[in-house]
Amino acid sequence: MNASGDTVRATICDYMEQHKDEMHKDMALSHWIGHQQQMEGEEVDAQAYIKRMRQRHIWGGAMELAVATKVYRSDIDVVNGTGKTIASFKWVDNGTSTSKMVVQWTGAHYEPVR
Repeated sequence: MNASGDTVRATICDYMEQHKDEMHKDMALSHWIGHQQQMEGEEVDAQAYIKRMRQRHIWGGAMELAVATKVYRSDIDVVNGTGKTIASFKWVDNGTSTSKMVVQWTGAHYEPVR
């Protein structure tokens, strides 16, 4: 995938906006967003969260990686600085993934591994 970070962000946010009622892990995406925000001590509805995620200075997390598996029909592995896999996100709809992406968790955010 050769898309810019801005394009990836917009694509994931567009997907979240258009699929808020879609089930993921037995929970509608809008409820998952709300649940995540409550765990962080915030009360934010799905639309406000997505609007905030569209801003360049806001970093996505595990939820956005999970959504990215659906958007890009790809498995995503997260590795640490030594290359050890520390998390895996699997695309499970309609069969196998079409690709695999690897991102590195830096301790502050995710960086693509090229």
